[in-house]
Amino acid sequence: MVDRAEAEWLELLADLMESPLRELPVERLARQLNRTFDGVACAFSTPRERAGGAAVEVVEWIARGPGAEPIKRVHADVTGSGGAVALRCRHRLGVPLAADGHRAFVVGRHVGFAQREIDLAKRIRRLIVGLDQQARMFAAGCAGPVSARITPREQAVLGELARGVTAAVISRRLGISERTVHKHLEHIYSKLDVTDRLSAVLRARETGLIAGS
Repeated sequence: MVDRAEAEWLELLADLMESPLRELPVERLARQLNRTFDGVACAFSTPRERAGGAAVEVVEWIARGPGAEPIKRVHADVTGSGGAVALRCRHRLGVPLAADGHRAFVVGRHVGFAQREIDLAKRIRRLIVGLDQQARMFAAGCAGPVSARITPREQAVLGELARGVTAAVISRRLGISERTVHKHLEHIYSKLDVTDRLSAVLRARETGLIAGS
């Protein structure tokens, strides 16, 4: 289940990065989170400035079974759990975009999450945070030429590299040969103007190619 889910997320990542992102594709990510974790609903919360003080806007997608389009609901002013289905579920899995948790996805369902699912959510979070950082950079018009030259597959290799795993592990996770992994690493080093793994990860974080946390 986990291997298949990771492969689906890598495919989604490759699809999304075919062209520069200028805003986070919240709906596509929420739908994929629902599918990956069999969620009853997936909500995305973000702070909004409103008269009388700040509030939290929640948009959610409520699953209706295989093949059926989820129901989209917008809760314009939520200060607590409000009417959001995902936030009222007994079990919730959070995927925050930042440490303060002000912008976050929450998958809700009625059965608990296994440890392997929690671990998978942590890996998926790194992908989403990286996408969010790139979208912000492109929207601000400050995405440098480095990010534009990195291919989706190289992005995936970089993500694994940041976890400190070996080429053999990267090979198994991405379904490619070790020789291909090393070839991707050569290209990455050249594009980032570095000579080793640690420098590649640090440079990738500086340029927003991968999440810094």
